[in-house]
Amino acid sequence: MVDQLNLLIAFTGGLVSFFSPCVVVLVPIFLANIAGVNLRTDDLAQAQKQIRRSTWLFVIGFTITFAIFGSISGLLAAQFVQFEKYFSVIAGALIIFFGLVIADLIKISWLYKTFRVEPKPSGDRSRLYPLLIGVGFAAGWTPCVGPVLAAILLLAGESGSASVGAIYLLAYSLGLMLPFVLVGTFIERSRKVISGLTPHLGWIKYFSAAVVIGLGILLMSGNLGRILSYFYFL
Repeated sequence: MVDQLNLLIAFTGGLVSFFSPCVVVLVPIFLANIAGVNLRTDDLAQAQKQIRRSTWLFVIGFTITFAIFGSISGLLAAQFVQFEKYFSVIAGALIIFFGLVIADLIKISWLYKTFRVEPKPSGDRSRLYPLLIGVGFAAGWTPCVGPVLAAILLLAGESGSASVGAIYLLAYSLGLMLPFVLVGTFIERSRKVISGLTPHLGWIKYFSAAVVIGLGILLMSGNLGRILSYFYFL
């Protein structure tokens, strides 16, 4: 069963992932690179058109990949449904751990190793190139936001259903997708907004850590179901 609160948590996780300090400040340049344009070009109208098109392909690429991840997570967890009680405790403990990693209270070097997808600076590209970059972006997630994704994957696994797991990751992708699309659509204005947000990104990191740790505590203690029941009552 799809829980509306879990959908909201997954969606918020996507937003938090986008506003991680090591992601949001690089987004305009990254989107321009995968579009194969220079933000300093004189023909801003043509550049904007290319960036808009490549941004949509990019977000479709990572959305498909995340939905597959969520489906696999739910499918694997379904094989251990008889251990549901223990799974919730273990998943909750892991989510709390990832929250502490987000807050930089725990630092483990191997968690910061990642496969990076670097857009080609120039040359001929396939029209589907941004789509492939989106797939690679999801598969080789940046370490500073990986813990948020891991927490949502564990939440998807806790559902014990491949379809529900996919839906939760689609909600996560939607939260991540919306700001990407807005930046790609209004690239020049977005650069100014992001510059204004940069000094406050540290608070976003601690907010996301608090949300993830709170989710882990609720799941580990078995109170997440009670909160969901309360929302159903409302």
